[in-house]
Amino acid sequence: MDLFISAIEINDHHGVGILLRRYFPDSANAISLRSTSQHGGVEPFGSLHWELFSRFLPLAETESRLRALLATVRVRRILAVPYFREDFIHAVLAKRITGAPLCAFIMDDQNVFAPEVPDAWVADLLEAADLRLGISPELCEAYQRKFGHKLDVMPPVLTPGAAPVPNHWIPGSDSPFTCAMIGNVWTKPRFERLRRAVRGAGIRVHWYGNGPKAAWLEADPGELARDGIEVMGFFPEEELARLLSSYPLVIVPTGELNDDDDNPAFSRLSLPSRVVFIAARSNVPILVMGHGETAAGRFVRTLRIGNCCGYNPEQLLAGIAHLTEPKRRDRQCARLRSVQSLLTHSDPGAWIWSSLGARRAQPAPWRAAFRPRRTWYGRSLERPPHLEITPARPRPKFTTPLAWPDVHDADLPGFSFTRRNHLGLACPGVDEADIALDSLLGLLAAGLALRLAARTGHWLLFGPDFGGVETARPPEVGLWQISDIHGWLDAGLPLAEPWIRPLGSGAVPSAIPSRFDAILAPTVASCVQESERGRIEGWRSFVRSAAAPGAFQVHGFNGVLREQLFHAHGLYWQLRDEIAELGGRPGRDEILTAGDFWLLGEQAFNRVWLPVVKQSYAAFGRPFGLMHAWRGASPAVSRKA
Repeated sequence: MDLFISAIEINDHHGVGILLRRYFPDSANAISLRSTSQHGGVEPFGSLHWELFSRFLPLAETESRLRALLATVRVRRILAVPYFREDFIHAVLAKRITGAPLCAFIMDDQNVFAPEVPDAWVADLLEAADLRLGISPELCEAYQRKFGHKLDVMPPVLTPGAAPVPNHWIPGSDSPFTCAMIGNVWTKPRFERLRRAVRGAGIRVHWYGNGPKAAWLEADPGELARDGIEVMGFFPEEELARLLSSYPLVIVPTGELNDDDDNPAFSRLSLPSRVVFIAARSNVPILVMGHGETAAGRFVRTLRIGNCCGYNPEQLLAGIAHLTEPKRRDRQCARLRSVQSLLTHSDPGAWIWSSLGARRAQPAPWRAAFRPRRTWYGRSLERPPHLEITPARPRPKFTTPLAWPDVHDADLPGFSFTRRNHLGLACPGVDEADIALDSLLGLLAAGLALRLAARTGHWLLFGPDFGGVETARPPEVGLWQISDIHGWLDAGLPLAEPWIRPLGSGAVPSAIPSRFDAILAPTVASCVQESERGRIEGWRSFVRSAAAPGAFQVHGFNGVLREQLFHAHGLYWQLRDEIAELGGRPGRDEILTAGDFWLLGEQAFNRVWLPVVKQSYAAFGRPFGLMHAWRGASPAVSRKA
């Protein structure tokens, strides 16, 4: 059987599902494996439907569950269309388990301009794949530059259908001027700009499709009609193609590639399937509402079948005037007729399987449509900003805790220790099951500080266990310690004796400093109840006020894993917000990036946690370690967290 790996159910409620059902109409021998459900499990595709919710599972457990599923079938070949991090992992593991050839088809960017999936998992998938496809030339170029693997373009082509209906719009026949619109608007702010532009231009827009039903748009049909946008609803493709023949042009909204672009990954790299549908099934020029260097904008400009405009009335009217000028419109309609054969294929699914069998993309008609084009009506076409794309970082490799030679600023913020870390953290003669999380968090905080904190100044340590940092610290560093964290919190977080005391014989001044160059708080969350909002807010304030410019900070927490649940202390989430407010980027939790994070064993849980939580290991969940680690902005150079 053929294994299809996707994010959600393969059905007609989303673009990926529509394409896969179009490409593989006979799915009797198909297995669908998804990482979550968004449509109640309804999936009219394939004969076996599996959901493997592995978001909060260690990698070894994910592999074990997938092996159990795959043991029941014989997999001939694999097509992965990943979106979530888990989809990338499922595809890599499925290839490893079955040995079947793997095609990785990237339709949505979740890494380059939307950093939702860590580099390591994308790199693993592209390395494992026998065939790599991308939805647009821009996406293929971006991923090839970042990951070093060639991707071949597979646009959302159509299968042959009825001949396109000739366009029968007559200039001056409609008042006010009326055009069609197809496509989705992904956020409410962009939708509001679209409405203002249409209203200010004084035109009428007929919006086809399910886009207005999106919950995030909060679109009332009556209010839209007053703006000039009439909601037409969803029509089958052949009927929609006939309807479009009566319009002068079709508007397709996309992004603006500026600071207000709320979905830059989609704008830059995703080629909307509806743009290809319009070009292949109609003789109507396309007006892309957005920047000309978006994937949609480059598509219509390269093929010379439309134009682009901004989200304001003046540019919208200028774009309409450009496309309705008689001679130019005739040329573009002729171009549409000439490219339509390049955007269809009799059996796209067979082409994918044939290419996978050959381990290389086979000849295809759309290649002629996507040949690099350098000019457009005599003007130079820009290239996407691929020079901004740096190669992917290799997966971090950790060694001993007090050296950490492979940990750098770029690895921050926020990761938990993994089993690779734990090998270096293990105390001689102590079994793993007997090591407490708090001790490991203290050791990890010390190792990070000795590697990344300032070599001079003052460090503030919370708690007693820091794995020998007192003897290993640089000689120019003065250490200060708060041992009684509960008392210090009750006293209102003062920077005064008796709460703060010097530690060891380092360079200690007569007065307690008002700011510290490193703050190491691996277990402070255990002293703050989640219901104590005042203490949480006080700690956030302390993080700001007590940190010197460029200070290095480590804050440790205990997380808990249960089936389909990840819980972390409220202060953990508050500090994520704090990192963002300080000008950094709150990194993905290491639970979402680590290959094999360290979980507290049941024996240690029964000794330390059970008396407190009064629940069994199975009922409560598996505790593990989490950390936020970041460096604040320097006075001279702003450094991201």
